[in-house]
Amino acid sequence: MIQLRNHAGPDNLRTVTPADPAEAYRAADPADCPLFFRGDDPLLQVWIVDDTRCQVVRREGGRWYDLIDSDAAGDVEVLLGGWPSLVPAASVVHRDRGLELLRTTGDLAGCTWRPVPAWVVDRGSSLMRDVVDAHWEQAVDLHWDMMFDDEPGDGVSPGLRGLAWLSGIHNKTMADGLHDAVEAHTPEQLDEAVAFATRVGLHEIAALITFARTAEPSDEHSEQYWHLSGWPERDAGAVLDAIRRDIADDPAHWGLA
Repeated sequence: MIQLRNHAGPDNLRTVTPADPAEAYRAADPADCPLFFRGDDPLLQVWIVDDTRCQVVRREGGRWYDLIDSDAAGDVEVLLGGWPSLVPAASVVHRDRGLELLRTTGDLAGCTWRPVPAWVVDRGSSLMRDVVDAHWEQAVDLHWDMMFDDEPGDGVSPGLRGLAWLSGIHNKTMADGLHDAVEAHTPEQLDEAVAFATRVGLHEIAALITFARTAEPSDEHSEQYWHLSGWPERDAGAVLDAIRRDIADDPAHWGLA
């Protein structure tokens, strides 16, 4: 059974009848951010990218895989469900190929599948593939693990580890103020956060955290941080922009090279 979910248009979820899969598929408007899918485990998803292209992923046994259907190298950024997504160029194929796979009644073992990168966040029925948003979400989880579950944070990229400490300070500051955020972290953890902020060009944030370590508590310091970080236009907007630049400049620091 093939189903269609429009993430930005009418008929948010409907079943495509066996008699008209090609008609429904070819009529899908990329502006509606359509997703065609079938099955549960395995689950096959075909995301409509534009008038001529789609991107194909598969979930089986709790793991996600990208279709690798060409010799195209590297990654490409496309919109999936309206969200910027970094995917293998070889997984972006002609729309007719997506329809062909949806109509395949047997298994898809004859296709080439590659596990999605470790930085991609599994949302259960979909994937978060914006490289910055995914790293931010992973950093928040890593901060919790290192702070409260005694996880050392070994085996992660230097970029993600540094971001984890800065994300913890950011979220604590937004909730309880900069002084409480500083008090909640050890000197070593603060050093890592400041070093990371400096590395990605957030020099004013780095200087403010350093100043707050010895200054008397003041709401003014928290307000300064809020605005430096991008509030109210976007929570952590300035931080996220800096991460995006650093990933582009030095992907190896983030384990992406």
